[in-house]
Amino acid sequence: MDEHLHEEINGLLEQLHQRYEQQEGDLPEQDETADTPDEEQVPPPPKVYVYVLDRPLEEHLAEQEEVVESAAPPEQAADPLTQPPTRSKRKLHVVVVVGCLAVVGVLAGMLASLLLTPPTATITIVPVATPISSTMQVTVVTGTPTRAQHEVQGRLLSSLVMSQESTLPTTGTGYQEVRAAQGMVTFYNAALTEQVIPAGTLLTGTDGVEVVTEQDAAIPAVVYPTLGQASVPAHATVSGPTGNIRAADIYGPCCRVSVSATNSAFSGGQDARMFPMVTQQDLDQAVSTLKAALASSVQAAVQAQVHPGEHVISPVPCTPTITPDHRAGEEAAQVTVTVSESCTAETYDAAAVETLLTQSTTQQATTQLGVGYALTGELETSILHSSIQDAQRGVVTLEVKGAGLWTYQFTNAQLDQMKQVIAGKSKAQATALLLHTPGVRSVSVSLAGTSTLPRDMQALRMVVVYGV
Repeated sequence: MDEHLHEEINGLLEQLHQRYEQQEGDLPEQDETADTPDEEQVPPPPKVYVYVLDRPLEEHLAEQEEVVESAAPPEQAADPLTQPPTRSKRKLHVVVVVGCLAVVGVLAGMLASLLLTPPTATITIVPVATPISSTMQVTVVTGTPTRAQHEVQGRLLSSLVMSQESTLPTTGTGYQEVRAAQGMVTFYNAALTEQVIPAGTLLTGTDGVEVVTEQDAAIPAVVYPTLGQASVPAHATVSGPTGNIRAADIYGPCCRVSVSATNSAFSGGQDARMFPMVTQQDLDQAVSTLKAALASSVQAAVQAQVHPGEHVISPVPCTPTITPDHRAGEEAAQVTVTVSESCTAETYDAAAVETLLTQSTTQQATTQLGVGYALTGELETSILHSSIQDAQRGVVTLEVKGAGLWTYQFTNAQLDQMKQVIAGKSKAQATALLLHTPGVRSVSVSLAGTSTLPRDMQALRMVVVYGV
């Protein structure tokens, strides 16, 4: 038999024995002179049978009933109420008693646990939190920094030159009015004296196209064997491409004695027309797109040179060079623009800047809030402005800002003092008292099983929520 089961059975028998002795003590005392009844009339002590069932109780009962029916005479089995209990029924009584006692014991234990558990209260406190920020000037130097002067270590990175080009269709439309052809007319003088051919002189070529001079032509005298000569601009009298005469279309004597003339090829004569044209907006759009693409490339190239713990001074100073193949207003169906960026970046010690900002912001918080507050979370740092003081030496002035949340910090002694103040108070009273406590922003009181806070300090649970 299992040892644990054996111990439980012995304990149960001991309890039943004690109860039997107690019942005997409650019986009335008998007179010693009275006749002693026969031993056969004295009831013997009750016998208790304990059986350990290795199968379900229903199977055992069914088996015992079959045994009783087969052994008993028909007349006795017909009236079970007049027969003494069989051993199988006694086993049923004992098992049922044991089961009832076990259930009663479990229920009694649960009831005692509920009655003995003291009421509890949870008090959640959100302390006062105030955002604090400060700004300061920090100087980045490539030499040895002086912390008292708010200097931090910097490092110049290798210079970068990056280029990209873009070709896009033009969006402008130009209008060209009808034009007359233009060219040059050269006069030759064979006379021994200077001769002047006035502006507006009309000359006709072999193809019948007439041209008119636009300036006076002062022809020097001949110096044999070289004839005197002078060239002046002229234009065709007829607008359009007809005036585009070939060179020497005008050739031979003209105007005066000893004077001859010839012409260069005339050009530019054309009819009115519309044509695609480059606009300034086309150039600006190409430059803007290229600069945005180059900015990403420059940042990637710069970050490849950054060491751990360094931050790049932003924006990175770059010098752009813009080269379009057509200027605004020129005739072109498309334009190609090339943009080059020459950049020199510098890094700074991020931890050193954060340390200076933390000191400055903490001092600001102490001045504004007083003692008892501390930074919750991390201090956020940002560069508001950068100014290059010496590009060759890498001296840069940064205007930096630090911002963080300063929260009141409760000590254990303060929390214990608050427990003493609110112990035994109602929920409304405890809330009002705590809200008037310095450093408390909001309060939530949660009670279990009672409308009043326990007086026991151990039953009061204080929870402080920071960073809200």
